[in-house]
Amino acid sequence: MRRIIMFCPKCGTKNEDDARFCAACGAPLEDNTVQAPAAEQMTAPQAPESTQEAAQQPQMTAQQPQVQAPAAPKQPMSAKQRKSIITGAAVAALVIIFIIAGSVLSSPKRIAQNYFKASMEGQWEKAFKYMDLPKGDFITKELLAKTLEDRDAKDITNYEVVEDEDYDSKIAKKFYVTYYTKGNSRSVTSVELVRDGKFMLFWNRYKVSPRDIVSKNVKLTVRATSKLYIDDVEVPDKYIDNSEDDKKDNSKSSSEKTKKVYKIDVMFAGEHRIRVTDDIYRDIDKDYQFGSDEGYTYVITTTDIREDVLDARMAAAEQDLKTFFNAAIDNKSFDSVKGMCVDNAAKLKSIKSAYDKFVSNTYKNGYGVKSIDFNKFSTQSSSGTTDGCPYVKVSISAGVTGTGAQKSGQTKNFNETTSATFTYMYKDGQWKISAVTLYSIFY
Repeated sequence: MRRIIMFCPKCGTKNEDDARFCAACGAPLEDNTVQAPAAEQMTAPQAPESTQEAAQQPQMTAQQPQVQAPAAPKQPMSAKQRKSIITGAAVAALVIIFIIAGSVLSSPKRIAQNYFKASMEGQWEKAFKYMDLPKGDFITKELLAKTLEDRDAKDITNYEVVEDEDYDSKIAKKFYVTYYTKGNSRSVTSVELVRDGKFMLFWNRYKVSPRDIVSKNVKLTVRATSKLYIDDVEVPDKYIDNSEDDKKDNSKSSSEKTKKVYKIDVMFAGEHRIRVTDDIYRDIDKDYQFGSDEGYTYVITTTDIREDVLDARMAAAEQDLKTFFNAAIDNKSFDSVKGMCVDNAAKLKSIKSAYDKFVSNTYKNGYGVKSIDFNKFSTQSSSGTTDGCPYVKVSISAGVTGTGAQKSGQTKNFNETTSATFTYMYKDGQWKISAVTLYSIFY
């Protein structure tokens, strides 16, 4: 009896009976058959004819041969499968790196440690990035470094950062830093952190609480015409305070205001260079100290007029003296010089009275001065503030030569001296005469 082998010797696929080729791979199927042994006949035992004959008979077994199917060969891995495995491994590695990096970079202890090292070494621009600071024109890393540049850097030999486990806050942490400096004993300081949103979406982000670093609600009062600079940074008008405390002056029109108050919500505590410039008053350039508490108020003004302004007023007085004399010689009315004076009824009345008297004594109904020349001017000035406005008082004297008429009809030459005083007030961006004293020429 023949047994049909239905497995492909090449790929191991099971095939139909009597197939000549493999249905899977097409390989020819060999005629692998095995002859099954004849069934063993049961006979009664007989005694061997001889010992030699018994030894020559072959021994038969009842076992039949078994046919085993060949093992299926492994399919080679495709490029797509290899790419998927590599990509998956790379993503897993990146996730692990992300978790480790996020945990390290967001560590509150690490932040406290880095801030401590930077501040002790005087690296304030580096320390700035760890601090929980509001945004503002006067909160920059450059200003922080400039404000604290006088703080001596410490030569740290060793330190240890330990979290205060008893610090009772859900949004803040506190660390104690024990450190040693060269030549000094043990010192202890603390660093407080506050939670500031999320880091990389998953970890809490912490920053250093800027205690003893900032000064809040600082008010600086200057004249209405002045400009204010803090550490060479001009303070913009958006900082001008219009609160109730300054309502009285701020309710006035811009031309009536005598002062303005700047309110700086937050700035670094410490020493700052304050500079005030003005078109009229002398500049102020001085260091001011600001603490870490609130409500510092400074009034930064001066009554000293700039030298160039005084020089300009004395030069103006020389020209004004000539103008008044020429108007009087021509017997002009006060209206001819009124535009040179302040728009104030009481002051105008006083100036007009002095001018009319001067014209009367100079013109003398046609028998007075006919021509005049000035020489050898001498001036001096004093200054101050009146009615909230700066003023300059100029005393002037000059040599004069000219001719004058006499009632006899004769003309007389003269060589005399004259003097006058002009008081100028600065208002609405202009200098105007607010008072005058004039002296006539007698020959």
